[in-house]
Amino acid sequence: MTLSRGGDNDNMEKYQFTPVERYIYKWSKARPDQPFSFLDFVEKYAHGTIRNAFARLRKLRLIRIYCRSTAAFYVHSSSKVKASYRPMTVTHTVRRTATRRIQIDLGALLDSIDWEDVCRVHNIVLSFSAHGLYDYYSKANPDKPNKVSKDITFGSFDWSIGRALKVVLHHNGKITSYVKCGNCPIEISILGLVSLASFLGGIRAQLVNSAKSFDLQFEEQMIPRVEDWIVVQWHYGRDGKREISGPAVNVTFKTWCNELGRIYFRNSGHMLKARLEVVQKPKKTLPQAFAEKIDPNFSR
Repeated sequence: MTLSRGGDNDNMEKYQFTPVERYIYKWSKARPDQPFSFLDFVEKYAHGTIRNAFARLRKLRLIRIYCRSTAAFYVHSSSKVKASYRPMTVTHTVRRTATRRIQIDLGALLDSIDWEDVCRVHNIVLSFSAHGLYDYYSKANPDKPNKVSKDITFGSFDWSIGRALKVVLHHNGKITSYVKCGNCPIEISILGLVSLASFLGGIRAQLVNSAKSFDLQFEEQMIPRVEDWIVVQWHYGRDGKREISGPAVNVTFKTWCNELGRIYFRNSGHMLKARLEVVQKPKKTLPQAFAEKIDPNFSR
């Protein structure tokens, strides 16, 4: 479907708008020269619902980008105001330990990259409480706790190539798991959730068996099930589809939700690939955190 950038069509039924798409379109049409952003609609609709509506309305050329900042601003397609693509000062990686400042058009950079359709996560931090477990391990291995932090580190558990897990047992009874998979991020999908949960389930079984080796009376329920583990933080985003060449750019910014966002080029063989991500703190159980990304309406 092709529409002229400045044209409006009163017969919105043919676009089969969702309620939020219809609302945003009517709102912008009534104020064609007034820039608007995600924040103008957060009290009425969920974050993911708004983002999906913006994406479709822009694809239909019914709204267009006005400027990119910590929150992207749009205007109605009939607006006569000019887009405000303001160049940003970003870091250009010269070599591993050196950087210099360059000027780029961030909007043009984003639009020039062919992004993958699927989103992924990496650098996942999970936490849960296992009261009593610390006493089991510290008594059985008095030299194991760190002399300063008193934490007990279980080392690294390999999942697959490019994916590993480190488990730390804190003296307050909490366990923190660090899933490192920056070069092989986990797809946000049912398959990705099942794969991650299965691996973590194996780690839980090892913790249980290890504790029982110290005391046969150890009760398995002292270590929560994987579906009850809390996602404290993860890096959520998507990669570019194609390998590219050029300077290694690294842009850091704050999003409208006050999340830390980054755009950077990472090594992919002899070339580079772009990655766009935000550092989020879901503070939800593992299934809930995945569900909210798989289905943006999950939390509503």
